[in-house]
Amino acid sequence: MRSSSNIELAGLSGRQRFVVLEHLALALTNGMTKANVERHIGKPDNSDTNCVWFWISSDVLPTNKVLWVDHFNDDDGRYLLFYHDKLVSPLLKNTEVTPWEYFKTTIGASDAEVELLLGPKPRIVSQ
Repeated sequence: MRSSSNIELAGLSGRQRFVVLEHLALALTNGMTKANVERHIGKPDNSDTNCVWFWISSDVLPTNKVLWVDHFNDDDGRYLLFYHDKLVSPLLKNTEVTPWEYFKTTIGASDAEVELLLGPKPRIVSQ
């Protein structure tokens, strides 16, 4: 039997992709380094990985850079948060809590401090 760290997300999409990702994330603990997290679950889908590692439901990624902020409002996605290169969150669903909200409560930061870390929260304009 293969270990969970050898399971690959490539080729999986939708719910199946997230089931595998959620299983792999069970081995993560707060305080882990990015390198250690990567050994357990692989690299995220986004290219801007300073504080947020994001996975989208599709296994097909655009060939250009994928920014997590462009997907945080998608119908479904999963993400991890890092502060000073250490894991500070479990695997989160983007439909349940935003990175800005989670960081604010986790590190006790103000809105301004969180926006310095993550950038400004995009304004959602309804049509």
